[in-house]
Amino acid sequence: MLRLYSTARLMLGLDIPNLQASWVKEGLRTSQLLLSCGVNDLGGTLMNESISTAAGARHGQLMTPATLRRVIRDSGRLPVQRDTCYGTIHEFGEATDQDSSEPLDAVQDSDALFGSYEALTRDPRFHYEPRGLRVVS
Repeated sequence: MLRLYSTARLMLGLDIPNLQASWVKEGLRTSQLLLSCGVNDLGGTLMNESISTAAGARHGQLMTPATLRRVIRDSGRLPVQRDTCYGTIHEFGEATDQDSSEPLDAVQDSDALFGSYEALTRDPRFHYEPRGLRVVS
């Protein structure tokens, strides 16, 4: 996997300047390592992530902004909050700077607050059945 990201950076870097690692799919530690292999974007904060979880990812459903900043700093980089088009929203300094607390940083139990993926899949309100195949009880 490290070779894949490194090669992508070398081959696509001029045309695709931003390469993201997904902590949900790769895990936080591997995503941090990928920051030294050509990746310059470490996913983002999520609440009740379900797409990757449904596909079998097991690395979590919530990542707080403070944790992402710490992981980025621990890899020798400075965190930058960006918008969808990679425009800078906020540049964070060294770890000695006081980061503002984000509402997501205060979340202690994400399953209790947002619900778990497993609970959502058992909830009949969110069960999808294609038209014509619906079972009527």
